[in-house]
Amino acid sequence: MTDDARSFALPPVPSHDDCNALAQFLAASGAAEGTQIDASAVHRCGALAAQLLVTGAEQARAGGHDFAIQAASDGFIASIRDLGLTEHLPIEGA
Repeated sequence: MTDDARSFALPPVPSHDDCNALAQFLAASGAAEGTQIDASAVHRCGALAAQLLVTGAEQARAGGHDFAIQAASDGFIASIRDLGLTEHLPIEGA
């Protein structure tokens, strides 16, 4: 997680522990306005992290809030595409 309370930086390959931290971040943010995910360092994103991101995005939309995945790396975009989730995640610049 970054210093900004509404921003979370994903690591190159999110582990189970990273997914736990992401889940805690999403729960604490409560799908708040302006929730941002930095995916610039991601080489590969597994299904668990992707599912958490989809859930966070859907909760934000349901609450009428913005949820953005910023600076998505090629690896992140490819992972989300391979999982068939591109239509569910708001990836800036993709």
